[in-house]
Amino acid sequence: MALATPIVPVLAINDGVTTCSELNKTKVDIDSIEYKCQKKSKNSTKLVWQAIAIDRSGKCFQLAKKVVINGSTYICARSITAKGVLGWGLLSKKEEPTPQPTIIINPTPQPTITINSTPKSVPQFIPNTNISWPLPSGDLDKYKGVPRSAFARDQLGLSGLHQQGITGAGYSIAFLDYWIDKSHPAFSKSKVVCVDASVEGVKAKVITCPEMQGKNSHGQGVAGTVGGSFGAAPGVDLISINGYVEGLNWVLENYKKYNIVAVSVSIGSYGDRNRPVCGVASVAGFKEVLDALANEDIAVLFSTANTWSVNWVREPNCLPGVISVASVNSDRPFTIAGYSSISPDIDLLAPAEFASTGKDGTLEHFGGTSQATPFAAALFALGKQARPEANIAQIFYYIKLSAAPIDDIFVKQIPVIRPVEMVQALKQAKDLPAITLVKQIQIKSGGN
Repeated sequence: MALATPIVPVLAINDGVTTCSELNKTKVDIDSIEYKCQKKSKNSTKLVWQAIAIDRSGKCFQLAKKVVINGSTYICARSITAKGVLGWGLLSKKEEPTPQPTIIINPTPQPTITINSTPKSVPQFIPNTNISWPLPSGDLDKYKGVPRSAFARDQLGLSGLHQQGITGAGYSIAFLDYWIDKSHPAFSKSKVVCVDASVEGVKAKVITCPEMQGKNSHGQGVAGTVGGSFGAAPGVDLISINGYVEGLNWVLENYKKYNIVAVSVSIGSYGDRNRPVCGVASVAGFKEVLDALANEDIAVLFSTANTWSVNWVREPNCLPGVISVASVNSDRPFTIAGYSSISPDIDLLAPAEFASTGKDGTLEHFGGTSQATPFAAALFALGKQARPEANIAQIFYYIKLSAAPIDDIFVKQIPVIRPVEMVQALKQAKDLPAITLVKQIQIKSGGN
């Protein structure tokens, strides 16, 4: 099975959900799982990415885990036919074009494991200040959730903020992803800037946005979650960046010029998730630019990944200054999405699994931590508009302080964002806390 090169990161794909356009085209995601573009069902015309597996006979419990039995490799993948079920799938062997026989796998039953854990210890005060550490203390009682057919603008009371004129106007949100279709009606009133940062080692530059009619992309769903008429911050300017390290370097050099308050990234660095040292497997220049961004007045948000893990998130979420975002369900914001990767390095939870922009003016269901991350990024634009003199660290402080805590199996008191309460807290604060950098109120496994 071909593996992606460690030089060019590839977006993670939710098999059976993410749309594609070329039948039988293959792709490898960031967890080195291979997918093929296939019909969603026998009689459907819709094409989606499906994990290349032909047998789902036995249940499993850890997405992407691989086992080798009698020389055949199996992977734990989402069932195509039974929603929410994980099953062992036989990976295809390209060198053997003949159909593979069905093999019944009876994996050893998984024991029930009780994890006794306490959250990372936090100081009483923010270091070098007399300001109490921001712990979430709110609740979500009045937010009962919205249907999955709703939009970002419908979540957690946001529509009320928009009616008050708090839309993020005057600020920009950048996102590193695939190109978007700026001709989509949802973006008719939005300013969209496109940046080509696709060649590592070549300086990124602003370009005329490519024509994207007839095409859909992961970035399109991200953009519709952030801004446009469906977004959490409908007044923001959108900066679509196709690239990775060079894209982050462009943000570092240009965030003041374009008034960028946050950059949302739904991709992660390659590497062995079992390595204990944060950053060792990152591509050239990646950790360095993140270190530089951590010392600036900008929010850098990364999605945690969708691996169903309770004590692992992909790099670079372990680095100080990187805001790590995972998902709650939009229709039940008081519950963590089952697929969402969680660890003590996590910073925020935000809604996911609702409608966003699709191709050719259409709507598409979007989801995963890839949707929660741009949703959380939008809050920084709302916060800046509500309190322009606040720096990004101070807005992050009030996002955490006004949040509602949720416990997971391993990690406790994870903050679920509450946009209305965050804006109210910023407006009502007589004196803003004397903090200047996001990393001052983070405790990460990646060190200082």
